[in-house]
Amino acid sequence: MEDSDSTVHSMLLPNPAARSRYKQLLTELWCNSPHERLDGLTPWQVYHSRGGPRRISQLFPLSGGADESTRALRESELDVLPRLDVRMLDSFHRSGGILNLFLDRPTEGDDPFWPKLLQRVPSPDDLPERVERTRAWRSLCREWNSSASVVFSGLSPAQVVAGGGPREAALLDGLAQHLEAVFQQHDSHQSAGELAFSAAMALRQWQLMPQVALEGSRPDQVIRQERDQILAAKLDWLAKQA
Repeated sequence: MEDSDSTVHSMLLPNPAARSRYKQLLTELWCNSPHERLDGLTPWQVYHSRGGPRRISQLFPLSGGADESTRALRESELDVLPRLDVRMLDSFHRSGGILNLFLDRPTEGDDPFWPKLLQRVPSPDDLPERVERTRAWRSLCREWNSSASVVFSGLSPAQVVAGGGPREAALLDGLAQHLEAVFQQHDSHQSAGELAFSAAMALRQWQLMPQVALEGSRPDQVIRQERDQILAAKLDWLAKQA
């Protein structure tokens, strides 16, 4: 995003789908990163405060019609709310972060876990009381939201909805350097499909490599930990605003 608090990143991206996800990811990271002009709060926190949308628009204005798509994307990201007891279908429309950057966007039909959970939906005979059925349904939603998902590269839907933050943003340059080195080793005449596959494999390799800069942790571990922290912080913030 273009403001004085932003960091400019450059990355080789294999196709338009990856470019779309990357733009959404940068917006997501901006929403979840503290800004000096917001007294150390994140745009998401300020947006979900009294008078927040106007304050965001005043402090981070976008210019002209050329930025309409950027404006819509930013507002879409700021609007997303985590709710643990409701199935977070917004997860299918988020970037999925670094770990999903080179994958096709999943749909609800790609998810094998929810149909299994539905088999445990109690019948009216088993739970005749409506309150009990509602409680059981919400329990299934919480389980789905918090479970690592194959369609999100091991992130849970809740982690996807929470979004990434400063630590995930700091990993982008390292990933970019890794991808550049990998692409230099490949035939420049690869098809679009081959390039996308090479990028996905390079990302998979990079995310599982322990790094000295991360005190021996792997990028995927750092990303999951930060997203859990962001989720907890957002839920706490919403509770305080209620």
